[in-house]
Amino acid sequence: MAKLVPGYQDIYVRQQVPLFPDHWTQLDNNDGYPLFNRGWIYQEMRLSPRVLHFCKEEVIWVCQASQRSETGCNDQDYNDGKSFKPTLFSCVNDNLHDKAQFTWHRSVQEYSRLNLTYDSDKTIALAGVAQRMQRTRPDDRYLAGIWEKHLPIDLLWMVWPTPKVDRPRLARYPSWSWASVKSQVMWDGNWSPLRSVAVREVRYIPNGPSHTGDCSTSSITLQAPLIDVKSLLHTQVTPMRVWNGKISYTVTPLDGIRLEELCVKDYKPDSPSDGSAPTRWPPVSGGFVIPLGVNVDHSFAFCGIHVIKKPERDGYERAGHVGISHDALLTSNYAKFLHRLKRDDTLQVPSTEALENTSRAYAHRIKGLLEGLQVSHIVLV
Repeated sequence: MAKLVPGYQDIYVRQQVPLFPDHWTQLDNNDGYPLFNRGWIYQEMRLSPRVLHFCKEEVIWVCQASQRSETGCNDQDYNDGKSFKPTLFSCVNDNLHDKAQFTWHRSVQEYSRLNLTYDSDKTIALAGVAQRMQRTRPDDRYLAGIWEKHLPIDLLWMVWPTPKVDRPRLARYPSWSWASVKSQVMWDGNWSPLRSVAVREVRYIPNGPSHTGDCSTSSITLQAPLIDVKSLLHTQVTPMRVWNGKISYTVTPLDGIRLEELCVKDYKPDSPSDGSAPTRWPPVSGGFVIPLGVNVDHSFAFCGIHVIKKPERDGYERAGHVGISHDALLTSNYAKFLHRLKRDDTLQVPSTEALENTSRAYAHRIKGLLEGLQVSHIVLV
């Protein structure tokens, strides 16, 4: 309500109403709209063509063309006409190869940060969105939060950001599904599957309608290379050490890129015990790294999942996400990035184009090494 300014007869002022968030990253520090942090509202927002918000200070109308508020302070128009959800949550990027899968990955990223009273609702509260997605992929199968046609890439989700408290797994979901962790997750990068990796069998029996995500039987058998975690050291190459000149750029011959020198760029455990301290590698739990994803054309990166033997069962459970690289490739990538920041006055490195070609050559060499590894059959549960 506006109030008259003392000493004036016709000037009124009022406090600004809370700004309506226009992206999900704004919700953590926004107390004016508490329902936006609840998991069950997500599919209502994504699937409803029109939404009427009864807020603390005003009523806000949102449709696919515009947003209107009583005060006018939260008005805006949408001109792209492409949004799967009109505001607040992201739209589809036309430049990606598979817009449907990108939409699903972003949906899971947005949804997984929201709160639920009951852990048993984890996939059920997203069932409406999953059912809508099923219409666009009638020949695909929904597996507790991921899609069979997009294996093994759908296995490459990671916990992000690292939670500040211990969050144990949800036993009702298979460990290879993002639904098994009580944290926000994301897919990082546009990955292609390693050529030597193949899905040999998927055993999955749903409990009820498939789009609810509950299951009584769930396992995935992969044919893939297995790397003992003890054979992968954590890299000492960081952007800051390259920036400060503590690690200098040198050209490594391609035959100098050896399998035993592959390293871990970063490791994100699925159930970190304490987010206040860096995660140590190799993990004390042991196990294997399964390299799954490659990108030798743009980011020149590799990634996989960390798996450990499940006690008293014939299978392995997922334990984390692993970034795989080589010190020479990392140094070249960081030098290229710093070169683009116009730091060539302090960095004695070749041109950006030369660094790009070097990184690409290193990446293809590493890809060949990974694809040349002996493969094994491994069951994920």
